[in-house]
Amino acid sequence: MDAQLRGGNTTPDRIQFDPSTLMLSSLVALQRSVGNAAVTRLIQRASAPAPTLSAAQVTAAQAKSADLSADALKQLRTALGLDESGTYDDAVAQAVYKQQRAWQIIHSPGVADYDVFGRLGLVRTRTFTAATLAAPIDAKAFAASLEAQFPTGVSVAVYSDYDLTPVTPGMTEQQKKHAREFTGNRIEFKNQATMFATGQRAIGLQGGGLVQGVPVPITSAGEVVEKVQSIHLGLVAIWKAAAGLDSPDAVPPAWTSVGSIATFCHGHPKHRALDLGHAQEEYWATGLLSMNQSAAGSAFKANLQSFVQGLSGAVSPDLKFMMFSCNVGGSPGYSTSAVLAGPEGIVKAAGDAAHDAAIAAGKSEADAKKARREAEDKARPGAMAKAEARAELDLPNQEATGAGSLAESLEIELEAQLGGSPSVFGHLTAAHTTRNPEARVFGAEAGPGGAQAMFDLVYDDAYVDAEMKRLFPTLHETTKIAAVRKKLRIRMYVHYFDQITQPTFAKVLDRGPKGHEKQPIEQEMFADLPTAKTWLRPEMSDWLDIHSADIGPRPGDYPAAAPKPGQEGAMVVAALHDESRPLKVQRRDVSEELASATTLPAPSPTLPGLSKPEEQVLSWLEHHKAEIEAGETKFHVDRRAIAGAIAWEALKNPETHFGGVGRWALAPGKPHYSANKTLGEGEPITKEVEEMGIEPSRTMEKRRQFLEASPANSIEYIGAVMYAYADIASKHGYDIRCDPAMLTNCYQGGGPQADFREWDKHLKAKKGAKLVPGNDMAIWTSAHITYLETGVGPGRRDQAALKSSP
Repeated sequence: MDAQLRGGNTTPDRIQFDPSTLMLSSLVALQRSVGNAAVTRLIQRASAPAPTLSAAQVTAAQAKSADLSADALKQLRTALGLDESGTYDDAVAQAVYKQQRAWQIIHSPGVADYDVFGRLGLVRTRTFTAATLAAPIDAKAFAASLEAQFPTGVSVAVYSDYDLTPVTPGMTEQQKKHAREFTGNRIEFKNQATMFATGQRAIGLQGGGLVQGVPVPITSAGEVVEKVQSIHLGLVAIWKAAAGLDSPDAVPPAWTSVGSIATFCHGHPKHRALDLGHAQEEYWATGLLSMNQSAAGSAFKANLQSFVQGLSGAVSPDLKFMMFSCNVGGSPGYSTSAVLAGPEGIVKAAGDAAHDAAIAAGKSEADAKKARREAEDKARPGAMAKAEARAELDLPNQEATGAGSLAESLEIELEAQLGGSPSVFGHLTAAHTTRNPEARVFGAEAGPGGAQAMFDLVYDDAYVDAEMKRLFPTLHETTKIAAVRKKLRIRMYVHYFDQITQPTFAKVLDRGPKGHEKQPIEQEMFADLPTAKTWLRPEMSDWLDIHSADIGPRPGDYPAAAPKPGQEGAMVVAALHDESRPLKVQRRDVSEELASATTLPAPSPTLPGLSKPEEQVLSWLEHHKAEIEAGETKFHVDRRAIAGAIAWEALKNPETHFGGVGRWALAPGKPHYSANKTLGEGEPITKEVEEMGIEPSRTMEKRRQFLEASPANSIEYIGAVMYAYADIASKHGYDIRCDPAMLTNCYQGGGPQADFREWDKHLKAKKGAKLVPGNDMAIWTSAHITYLETGVGPGRRDQAALKSSP
């Protein structure tokens, strides 16, 4: 009986079984398999006191856990429900053993190994020790050099030191292929990390000594923390030695912290895990997770909070975290394969396929090369059109994904715990570590909105507008500008893929980090985007010179015509663009959903110095003052916030609405009726307020129709969204109902305000720290309070009047 219950293994240090942990379903299953009598004995045993560790076992557990860092021990005690301060005492060992018995997984009784930490959602770290300076480097000179190179923190590159997977006799061909791929991956991650460390002059460790220009091998997420802490402590010691300081209270300078971390390893297909262990595609006990392994109680849990807590103190508040891994930047469910290819990529793929087919058919290498040339010649004429057709779908998807990814979750956690302006870089799909154009940036370096596709950062609105002016200076009509600009961006996008992936362009662009030769341009895109732009943009402009004649009129095609009255002039003004939405093109000075504002009389009263668009929007606010006040009354949020959202969208985000396809309704404030830029509903914030019971449930189409039916309906959803954000904030001790800047900051979304779940998580992590609005809508609203009050009147500043539920 015992052997059956223990899986046929009675060794104490292997899996043991505690009958007190059996669920009813398990008992029923046992009745069917071993009989009622055996189950009766089991129940009798279950009623006995739970087993505990002996004194000898506790001592053994303490010995095996003696290497725990103080931070790891503190986190462990807290997770087990014990006081955070203390040693690995009897209480810890017994609590660990109790947890092991509940999981029915015991590798070593009472020992908090990687398995225990992982199942608790914690990162196991060993004692932090300061790295020494490798001889014969002079400490003072080394410190001065690093301070000059890295004034805000040094760079560190780590790679997963995976086990080799040898090809052995008896393997099938498929197994051999798999082994070769794994071995190749192991070598490539190390090679790429070495390239990065060399080019970026990263600080690494050799034999425990600090060395510049080398990467750091690791075999767990905990070891990342350990090595980063070791490097930081070592740099602090060097600084003190160079400065002649011995005070433990001396505050180290910024350069002794780690300012950037680059990781080279596998990412998980579900977009929410890094394989930082020693075994490839084994993410759980030693990986970095923003998801639980499964719903099972014994599964490994998300550990980002623990990971960032471990890094705290050693890293810069503005840490840049670069993940050279597959799938870490896309939303759960996003594609895991980079299906797009540029024209050169399409031609090359056709040639490769023809060459391989010829060899497989037994033809000579000469014939195979001939087949390659013929296939490439055949594929070349239609390659551009084929690439662009796919790009029109791919780019909007890239720009819409990212929510819920490991990269986004890590950026949120870094911001919450470090209190600075971190950035996280990650790839959306599975492809070569540093030749994958589908990448996304989260946090400070993403600019307004807090998240952007890498393509949009390299080729932003200012660059696109400059190319439009350069290539098509005779173009005047706004509608033609919009159409040509859209075509130009798509063409740039397909060439961008060739720039990053194809040898034709890589040979020109692979100047590598800090100008070093034969190193991937994408490493520099992550590490130093301004420098990467200086290499990518001129090559793009040269390419467009000979690949854009079919997009729009070139100089000399026909004489320039004078702009008609009311048109914007020779080009759409770049300053009007909302940089967080690079696909869209401006069509007018006042957004389309407030078109009626152009027919209203001048506002009364008004303000001096207003532009014509500002006067028109002010008239609209005045005309709809009663509806906005009603929204304030119903949802108990400041009317100035509702007005601010509407006015900002009308003046600062006057985007063209292409044929009804998009995420927002053609309604004041642009509330989104769907979450997708193309087709499908997704989970827009308007649907979330319906699911919360604040608004009636509607289908996507009914929601759009309702929003566009009248301004009052749109105002209602704006108020409902703001109410939901304010209600969540109140549960964490924040009162933002009368704070127009914070309410509009939430309404515009992005980052911690991406949805209600992220907002709740963000506030929980802040633990009462001050809220600081910072996106474009919030800043504009703060600066235009008088303008808004002129239109809709002062808000209800009586806090008590706004605290009841709608």
